[in-house]
Amino acid sequence: MGAELAQTYPVADAVFQEADAVLGRKLRQLCFEGPEADLKQTENTQLAILTCSVAALRVLKECGVVPSAVAGHSLGEYSALVAAGVIDFADALHLVHARASFMADAGKMQQGTMAAILGMETAQLQELCDTAEGVVNIANYNCPGQLVISGEVEAVNHVLELAKAEIGARRCRPLPVSGAFHSPLMAPAQQKFASPLESVAMQPPQVDIAMNVTGEFATEADTIRHLLFQQITRPVQWEKTLRTIEKTGITHFVEVGPGKVLSGLVKRTLPESSALNVEDIETLSLVTDAHGNVGQIADTLQGKGYTVLSMAADISQKADVEALIEKTISHFSQIDILVNNAGITRDMLLMRLKDEDWDAVLQTNLTGTMYCTRAVLRPMIRQKSGRIINISSVIGLVGNAGQASYAAAKAGIIGLTKATAKEVGARGITVNAIAPGFITTDMTAQIPEQSQQQLLELIPLRAFGHPEDVADAVCFLASDAARYITGQILQVDGGMVM
Repeated sequence: MGAELAQTYPVADAVFQEADAVLGRKLRQLCFEGPEADLKQTENTQLAILTCSVAALRVLKECGVVPSAVAGHSLGEYSALVAAGVIDFADALHLVHARASFMADAGKMQQGTMAAILGMETAQLQELCDTAEGVVNIANYNCPGQLVISGEVEAVNHVLELAKAEIGARRCRPLPVSGAFHSPLMAPAQQKFASPLESVAMQPPQVDIAMNVTGEFATEADTIRHLLFQQITRPVQWEKTLRTIEKTGITHFVEVGPGKVLSGLVKRTLPESSALNVEDIETLSLVTDAHGNVGQIADTLQGKGYTVLSMAADISQKADVEALIEKTISHFSQIDILVNNAGITRDMLLMRLKDEDWDAVLQTNLTGTMYCTRAVLRPMIRQKSGRIINISSVIGLVGNAGQASYAAAKAGIIGLTKATAKEVGARGITVNAIAPGFITTDMTAQIPEQSQQQLLELIPLRAFGHPEDVADAVCFLASDAARYITGQILQVDGGMVM
């Protein structure tokens, strides 16, 4: 967790070193090396998430990406406070450490639990909670159709059974938590938290910050302190928070830190907005490209008289792809050329490869390509023309040790290319793929010099390719000169694979 950013950006590593110094323990080593069982302990998890989030935040700032407004969900509110300049990172560590400890103690004093309810109206769920015996309340208003309840075990289970009877068991599930967070059962933790909270110096926010308890912006340090105190026992008004931020005109959201749960909540609440997450080099590149490189390219093209529409989307998500294509067609009336170029890696020997890393690579590299291709087929068929160009890799042709997921995805793209070419050729649509070899990019520049020299020995032309070499191949396949070429794999690899 966080290792990749720390290894690449000294400013990120400095955050982990600061955490070790402040806490007097090896949090950095735990985040990078585990063991995973220790990392999953609540107190460790919360400190790790805070540290990883602030590390990502510092990297984004170094890359020129700074927020206009911030918010954080529950624990994430402390990362948001650091981002807004309300508290410094050291104080955030102390507060999160105390908060986690006090909440764990409260959970042991009185057992509680939480459950997610999907697809039920708020008023309907509130009525179920009101009629239940014991303590149970709505704890998270996450997004339309997604609510979380919290309270005493029997009371939560009772509401859960009532909800199942109305909306089905698949839409109601207990959550694996150690306490009834954001409920009155956390009152003992809240009282203990008052002292450390009062001892921390707070400054007025430097950017807008929307708070969990109200879902509204707070501008005074004393108000923020009071809302943090209340947050321990009060619900998280996340949907209201997002709508408050939307009212300022913000449409691009970046989730900072491990996971992309909040990105999903943004998309469900504000479908016209875009949401990306940053937790490693690959996800960072998506955000910095959307913020900087894509904007610069758009400005350059517009300066030359072209009409440009730039959008950020997560192609691993079907809804994002459909919205992307819909907006493009709405803007330009048609789509003539699709280049599927997005890709990620999670390199690891197969026997050590985590299921989630395999899934992430296949979902983005292969399923994402399928989503985009399928989304443009109907409009291309209507106009009886189109060019689809998929970026595969020579790794998809020959494989590579430690890249089983990447090789499988890129090989899948080759199969997808050939199958689709046969399906739509009669409709005037060509479908081809490019299999680049070793191309110099910011990512490949991180490969050690010795390894680069070994790679050069495998390339007959004794040189690495450049992005322009791939771009030229794309332009050729998109041009009229390639009108009679379909279902082909064009290798741009200096003869590496032949």
